[in-house]
Amino acid sequence: MNREGQDTGKHSALRGRMKADVAIAGGGLTGLSVALWLSRAGLRVALAEAETIGYGASGSCCGIVTPCRGLQYAAMETKLGAAVTDAYAHTHMKAIQAIVELCTRHGLNFSIREAPGMIVVEKDHANRLHEEAEAMKRAGLSAREEVLDPKLFARQKGLQISQVYVLDASAYLQALVTQAEATGVQIFERSRVTAVETDAVYTEGGSIQAPYIVIATGYPIVNTPGWYFIRLEQRSISLIQLTGARGPNAVFFSEDGSSACRVCGQNAVVQTSGCFVGYRKGFQEDPAAPAWAKRLGMRKTGSGTSGIETYTPDGLAYIGPYSSKTPDLFVGTGYGGNGLVGSMMAAQAISARILGLPSDGYEIYSPSRGINGLAMPLQLGTRYMKGMFGGAETPRCSHMGCRLVYNPVSRLWECPCHGSRFDGIGRVVNAPAIHAAQLRGRK
Repeated sequence: MNREGQDTGKHSALRGRMKADVAIAGGGLTGLSVALWLSRAGLRVALAEAETIGYGASGSCCGIVTPCRGLQYAAMETKLGAAVTDAYAHTHMKAIQAIVELCTRHGLNFSIREAPGMIVVEKDHANRLHEEAEAMKRAGLSAREEVLDPKLFARQKGLQISQVYVLDASAYLQALVTQAEATGVQIFERSRVTAVETDAVYTEGGSIQAPYIVIATGYPIVNTPGWYFIRLEQRSISLIQLTGARGPNAVFFSEDGSSACRVCGQNAVVQTSGCFVGYRKGFQEDPAAPAWAKRLGMRKTGSGTSGIETYTPDGLAYIGPYSSKTPDLFVGTGYGGNGLVGSMMAAQAISARILGLPSDGYEIYSPSRGINGLAMPLQLGTRYMKGMFGGAETPRCSHMGCRLVYNPVSRLWECPCHGSRFDGIGRVVNAPAIHAAQLRGRK
């Protein structure tokens, strides 16, 4: 095994060829979680991270661990059925329990605490609240309708939910790194994966051969099989720091799941999901906090940070074999802003599959499942067709050739088709692109 390295920080870059039982492309929450779970089972795991650990979406996480982010269980039960809804709740709770156990295990130098969770409804939807509470109860979750403090929320109502936790996301990520290394995981930074085969991943400096491959890059980097470029979309997310809160220490969610607010004392952080990556109208200098956060008396303390998240058409993540034709190539993505829980579900589901354990409900996340409706594929197809047109000098995305749009706020070139992002000299910042873009110095 050749492990010559180039020092780029804590972990070296991959150089030469090596062998492992499992090779993981991507070192965020998903990659590290999967690596830890498999290494605990005795497998040799090697992980290749494009930049440094936590560089991507993991760095734009506000540390909320929750079984839901809005009113979703009643709609899910209606559209997908009670069995899927029950499995969704079960797998989320199993992942949450694993996160709590990991955080409270002896030797981890940070804490996790349970916090009251409240879904805030902007209008009087008494029937909708009741239906959601009953659907959650049928799925085995605790939920109770609440009349909110009129001094803080006017006439708004809410749904109180349990099993909501808050933690320090950076400390949690580092804990995953520490535990993974302690069990023998080999981590390589500055090792962007440029090609994937069913038994190997390749970087500019070397390769990892393994019978099992896991793509954990946020947005899958292999177009076919799988066809994720017509089954996923990337949206911008923002973290906004607030102060002056008058409300209780709790976590508040908007009813549509587009925002979450974590209150601790007089300080708070809001995570909001925005528009599609590369969409010009979303280039905001100053993302706004939800209206109900303002009514809690909070004000911004400065400009926020931004990142991206992936979303699926039916709201269920893609976790499992990359396609029906590639049983030993796996993917974990599409968490829709709930990456802490989604990454742990990916670790449990992929580990169960590789180790030959019972699926325990994870089959609902099968990437090969059928999805009703053509809304997302049509939207993505429309954006792709629009993105293909442009002047000869327009910079193009190295993924599928769409014209790039310059975002003056993030100072990045963004692809409106599939969400790849590039820095000022064309280097890849976010997948699915894996090669640099030729910018020709234009903006």
